[in-house]
Amino acid sequence: DNMDFSSLSFPEVNVPASIPGPTSFSTTSLAANTRFYWRVRAVNGGNEMGNWSAVRYFRTVLTTPTLVSPSNGYALVDNWWPVFQWTDTTGAGGYNIQISFYSNFSSLLANANTVGSVYEPMFGICGSTVYWHVRTTGTNGPSAWSPTFIWYSPACP
Repeated sequence: DNMDFSSLSFPEVNVPASIPGPTSFSTTSLAANTRFYWRVRAVNGGNEMGNWSAVRYFRTVLTTPTLVSPSNGYALVDNWWPVFQWTDTTGAGGYNIQISFYSNFSSLLANANTVGSVYEPMFGICGSTVYWHVRTTGTNGPSAWSPTFIWYSPACP
C-alpha cells in the first residue's frame, strides 16, 4: 500500500502465462478505505525479467456503518424525537442518513449529512412506521447503504 513498493501488502506472485491473452490476479480480504498500488512485469521460461509496468492504483471502498438505535423493529412508547445512532467507520469523512415513511425511500423526511455517528432530527415524528439507513462518506466513498431499520413512532398526543 505504498507507491515505492518498499513494503508489500502481498508477496510477489508469479502468474503463469500458459494461455495467450489477458492474465489476471484476484485476492480477497483487502483492508477497507485503503489505496493499493500495483505493477506487473513479464518473466519468460528462462526466468529473464522484463521492465516493470507503470504503477497503477485502486482504492477499496469505505465500510458500511452498523445501525445501533433505534433498534430494528423497535416501537417508541412516548418519544416523538428519536436520536439515530450508528457505529463509527474507520476513514469516514462523515455520514449520510435518510429517513422516510417509505421502504424504498422514494420521499424523504430527512436526507442529512453529519460528521459524527449521531443524528437528532429537528422535527418530531408520531403515529407512523419509519425507515432509516446510513452510509459512510469520504475519499473512497460513499459506502453502500446500511441495511434498512424500521421503527414505529408512538401515536400523536
